[in-house]
This record gives sequence, structure tokens and C-alpha cells, in this order.
Amino acid sequence: MLRSGIKQGVDAIKGILKRWVEDLRWDTVLELEVIAANELRRVEAQVPEFYALLSEEVLPVEG
Repeated sequence: MLRSGIKQGVDAIKGILKRWVEDLRWDTVLELEVIAANELRRVEAQVPEFYALLSEEVLPVEG
């Protein structure tokens, strides 16, 4: 799901992350590092605050 959001841009990424608790956010990013590191590097370049968004304090879960 996050991989498809990456293709759609920052707002899509935030929308996906808002539905997930912090542990799931980090687990997904760690898995993405293994299976699609190049995509993760693109996100890091496009969204410098990406890792901060993994914190529920920065981007609270909606729902």
C-alpha cells in the first residue's frame, strides 16, 4: 500500500500513514528497505521529514 502511495505523492503517503499506528509505520518502512530500497531513497529525497511522519506525535492516527 505504501509503495502505491509513493507513486502518488506526499499527500497520499500521509493519508496512508494516518491510518496506521507507529509500530506498523516503522515495520513497513523497514520491510520497504529490504524489498524496494530505491523507492525509499526517492521518498527520503522528496520528503525530508518522512521519518518524523512515522511518529504518531507528528502525524496522529485518524479514525
